[in-house]
Order: sequence, then C-alpha cells, then structure tokens
Amino acid sequence: MLKIRKRGIYDEAVSSFQHVFIRYPRHVEAESNLGLCWRELNRLDEAKAAFQSAIDWQSSAPSDSQPYLNLGAILVDQDNFEATVPLLSKAVGLSPCNPKIHEELGIAYEGQNSLPEAQVELERVVPMAPKISGLHFKLANLYRKEGLRDLAKQEFQICARLNSTHSSTETPDPFIPSPAGPH
Repeated sequence: MLKIRKRGIYDEAVSSFQHVFIRYPRHVEAESNLGLCWRELNRLDEAKAAFQSAIDWQSSAPSDSQPYLNLGAILVDQDNFEATVPLLSKAVGLSPCNPKIHEELGIAYEGQNSLPEAQVELERVVPMAPKISGLHFKLANLYRKEGLRDLAKQEFQICARLNSTHSSTETPDPFIPSPAGPH
C-alpha cells in the first residue's frame, strides 16, 4: 500500500511540474525536481533528460548546482564515472559547501581508481558532516585501499563511536583478527 501511495505522490508531482512549464517555460528548479520525480519512479532515462535540460537551460551562466549533482548521482549509480566527474566538478564550483556533491565526486574518483583525488574529496566532506558515520566509513575504506592502515583504523573507530547505539557485537572490526584467523 505504501509503495502505491508513494508512486501516486510522484505521479501527482510530475503532473504539477508539467503545469508549471505552461506558465514558466524553462524553469530550471522545476525541471530538476521533475527529474527527481522520474528518478523515484525509476524512469531513469527521463530523469537524466530532465536534469540535462535543467543544465542546458542555465547555458553559459549556471547558478543551480542541483541538476549537475542529480545527473552526476545517477551516472555514479550506473558506474559512468567518466561522464560524472565533469558534472560534479561543475557542481562543486557552484556549491562548494554542499557535502553531497563532494561525497559523490569522491565516489566517482574512486570508481575511476583516482584514489588521491577521491581522498581529497572525502577528506573535504567529513568535516562538513562530521556526525555522518557513513562518510567516515567511506573514508576508512578508501584509506584501507590506499594502504593507510592507521588512518583507516581511526576512521573506523569514529564510525563505530557514531554508530554505538546501533552497533552489535556481531559486527566485525576489520582490524581485529577473527577467531578463525586473518582473512
């Protein structure tokens, strides 16, 4: 029932945004929000087209980072990192204090195996949202990939502290060997 209700809400929103365009053609924010609706309805081609339109409508003087972020996030999910990095780099330029943009750009760089660039982005985002354990976890895993064991351990410890109310003794610490021995 909830799934049907959720779908209905997004269907109604799509209709509402389409009415906005009658009165305000090329309304960047409405087009970007329409793309978000399409994404929630799992109509990704339409979502990407809406985000691209919102980007194109800003032409040579962009001011809204959201369409860049939204299109970049879909492309990250599709492992299209080459197309993602320029979009998210533009979004960072428009909204340098938006942690979600830095997080997505870090993921894209990591997907390209550009680990130093990924590290820079994740190290930027953690101070912006220091209580988000998932960011510490991503940074810890990146450090581990880079062989920076001590930094990884520190980030995993921060993550564990932040999750202490949700943790269980069954969640393994990657730095404590299991009884069966090292992996």
